[in-house]
Amino acid sequence: MKRLIFYKILIISTLFAACNKVELDPEDGEPVFTAEAKFDGDPKAWQAGVDDYYMFSSFEKDDFDVHVFSGSFAKKDSIGSGESLAFHIRDYQQVAQGSPDIIEALEHSFGFADMSGNDSTLVTTIDTVWNASFFVTQSIQPPGIQVIHEWDFGDQSGDTTLQDSISHIYEDTPHNVPVTLTVKAANNSCSGFYTKYITANGNAQNCQLNFNIDTSTFNSITITALPSGVAPYQYLWSDSTITGSAYYLQLNPVGMTYVAVTVTDALGCVVSGGLSTTIVSGTLPTICVAAFDYSIQQELIDSQYYQIIYADSLQLSKITIVYTNSEGIQYRSDCKPQEPTANIKILEVDEYDTNEKGEKTKKLTLEFTCRLWNEQGSFMDVTEGKAVIAVAYP
Repeated sequence: MKRLIFYKILIISTLFAACNKVELDPEDGEPVFTAEAKFDGDPKAWQAGVDDYYMFSSFEKDDFDVHVFSGSFAKKDSIGSGESLAFHIRDYQQVAQGSPDIIEALEHSFGFADMSGNDSTLVTTIDTVWNASFFVTQSIQPPGIQVIHEWDFGDQSGDTTLQDSISHIYEDTPHNVPVTLTVKAANNSCSGFYTKYITANGNAQNCQLNFNIDTSTFNSITITALPSGVAPYQYLWSDSTITGSAYYLQLNPVGMTYVAVTVTDALGCVVSGGLSTTIVSGTLPTICVAAFDYSIQQELIDSQYYQIIYADSLQLSKITIVYTNSEGIQYRSDCKPQEPTANIKILEVDEYDTNEKGEKTKKLTLEFTCRLWNEQGSFMDVTEGKAVIAVAYP
């Protein structure tokens, strides 16, 4: 009879609060939904149907497609009035479409949710790189004119310097990487280039190319390619009619002229060089000749950086307990990692009546021990916790 009377009252009460439930045991009239625990040693208790408290049951699906099944003890007459206690249980998996498996969800082993991530940690890595040192061996004739060295390191990077040496780091092991040195007279009277293939392993190409410049002839300059490597050599000049090692640069007509050669030795080692210069009548041209040598060695580089460790957004099979005191200050179990002594268990799961929204519910029996924190970082320890709650599900 008590149960029938209560349902009539409850129908009227839903005008003021949705999704709440007060159940009295049909045998002895005692509340079905209860909770008790010690908060810093102070005993507290809730009973749905006593002191205007109700058992609110609900569910929702968050932005990560994880269902959250909730049950809370609170007063229906005014939000925030009195002390309240809530339990939020997260599903064991994401469910993008359809309904969750409530039986499987509630049978999993549970721990406390922890949303205290976003910490940074120092990470140290050791990387292997290759440090190459380049040395200019030929640059310009006659001397005394300032020369600019432009480097293309063959890995989509380069540099410009007035110095005769430079270093470069290769993050990947170089193997037959074409490196080009271009030298330019600061007065733009000439330029020259030199391309050599470098490698870091024992099969490095070791051929080299230098130029000898002979200006003793009145109307021409003799440019002789002087390769080093394994003979015989093949010469491919920009003027394809020339097949030998010497090129005769005529000083007439005047204007800009260009000469280049690619040399291949008997082992297939390839090296290239060339020059351009401005010929002015009655004067010897300035000749820019580029050449370089190199050495390369492996190095270990220590790198340190701060990595942000984000909280686990899914928090699958995790439970959050929320206590709100009489002053409206909220304490939560998911603000920080719990102590090793913390524990929460679902001891029993029973089918129960639908709630006021017509949603299906389960009755859960729990026991718990944990720590709760407020926004300021103050905490309270909850011990000897026991509860019988209802949660709704789709």
